[in-house]
Amino acid sequence: MDHSSEKMDHSSEKTSSKKPYPFINLIRHPAASIAFISIFAFLGFGTVFRLVEVSMGVQAITAAFGALFIILSTKFLMEHESDSNHKADKKNEIFKKNVQLYGDAAKSIIGVANKNELQQKDLSELFKNHSDLFLHGSIDAVAASAEFINCCQKIMSEQQSAPTQDEDEDEDSFWTLTTENKAHLWKKAVNFLSCARKGLHLLDDENGKQDQKIEEQKERFNALHDVAEAQVVEIVKAREAINIQEWFNVKKISKSYQEDVSKFIDTLERQLNLKAKFTKTQISFADKDHEKFARVIYLNNVTKKDGEFRLGFSSKPDRKTLEEIVENTNIEALEKKKFEVQVHPYKDEYGININMKYDPLNMNALVEMIKKYKEHFHTKR
Repeated sequence: MDHSSEKMDHSSEKTSSKKPYPFINLIRHPAASIAFISIFAFLGFGTVFRLVEVSMGVQAITAAFGALFIILSTKFLMEHESDSNHKADKKNEIFKKNVQLYGDAAKSIIGVANKNELQQKDLSELFKNHSDLFLHGSIDAVAASAEFINCCQKIMSEQQSAPTQDEDEDEDSFWTLTTENKAHLWKKAVNFLSCARKGLHLLDDENGKQDQKIEEQKERFNALHDVAEAQVVEIVKAREAINIQEWFNVKKISKSYQEDVSKFIDTLERQLNLKAKFTKTQISFADKDHEKFARVIYLNNVTKKDGEFRLGFSSKPDRKTLEEIVENTNIEALEKKKFEVQVHPYKDEYGININMKYDPLNMNALVEMIKKYKEHFHTKR
């Protein structure tokens, strides 16, 4: 049994080692291929040759040239197909690379256009992505990227004062982006996106009619952005700094309450080291002890009827702490009509609202509350 199985295995190995189509290797060689095909052409078309009564030599030559034609034409078709497949693979790889390059560049460009300040590290990233575009990006996309970078450099050069920075950390340098700056950057960003789309040669762009549609979409986006920009300008104007007398005029504060407001501001600035800023909508008080001058409390209005101050603390996510600040402040002796306080939700955070009249007791309670607020939220732990 063992010997027979060994013989079977040995015979199977011989069988598997044999090449089932030996002529495959034969036709890979041009001379052998011509001879091989010529023989079959000579034998296959022998009857036809005899009917036209041509000599044996002519038959052989005709068969050889027929074989040569078949070989050359087949070789041409195979090389053409191989070249087409190679070009298709190369084009596919370039397309994938372009998608990645355009995506990275668009991400950094839109990131800058969407910020309120421009940093040196942002410019470094823009330069990196711009250099990557030189290899595979379209000429228009590279030019659009350069225009965006030039716009950023122009903004940086136009600011006469040196940017806020630490001497040892250049990457922390920043230049403030105005509403006008951001409008220019967004238009440059949209131009880059349209050029990048054209550079990808998408299927729906092949008919040549998409360029006009892309331009229409750019105009629509710019129109929407112009409307949004106008709204932002109105908000900025509302937040522009004014003086106290202008605030009185905008809010139509009665002269009988203007002195109370002045005393109120003086108390907060002198006892709590706060800094008042007047805008058309409110008076904000920033903490001068805080490294970023964080806002603490806002005076939104003074009612015309009874001179009640409408105040609001800067909102925080920690509702429990805000409630503890209110509970631990000595306000029990105050009349509710003169000092009303509550913790209320504001978007995803919470704030403290206070309605009070200006008098020494109320001011003592407010000062105590602000001290606890600063101690918890503005003191480094």
